[in-house]
Amino acid sequence: MSDTPKNRSIVCCFCGDFWSYVEGVSDRDALIKIASEHEATCASNPYTTKIEQLERELAEARSMTEGQWLLKVAARLVTAGCKSDGIVDAMDELIQQRDSLAEAAQAVVDRWDAPTWKDLEPTAKFMNALRKAIAAAKGGEA
Repeated sequence: MSDTPKNRSIVCCFCGDFWSYVEGVSDRDALIKIASEHEATCASNPYTTKIEQLERELAEARSMTEGQWLLKVAARLVTAGCKSDGIVDAMDELIQQRDSLAEAAQAVVDRWDAPTWKDLEPTAKFMNALRKAIAAAKGGEA
């Protein structure tokens, strides 16, 4: 075997730019980092546009309420050719069930925590509303 250092190159798979180094002499890891960073932002990288689009969509989704996001998803499903029959209605019903369940549960918690609980309506009223919301969320009838 020869002890002569070998010349090596790292090549961008998108545009063909390259970085040469001498094996055992140059800082190979630093060049790999530079090449990787280049590939991630390379103008010829076909994934860059998709990544930027997904980042924009993620930022938009984070600014939406859950209901707004669900309606947007439903619209995309319809646009993609899914049957719209019932998608929006089903999602709207799920949102309403969730909201009713959260409201009923909060009422029970508020009743429990109220320092003037004796002055409020009977606990049974709140429990029955919670039972009804749970049954609706599970798909049953109250």
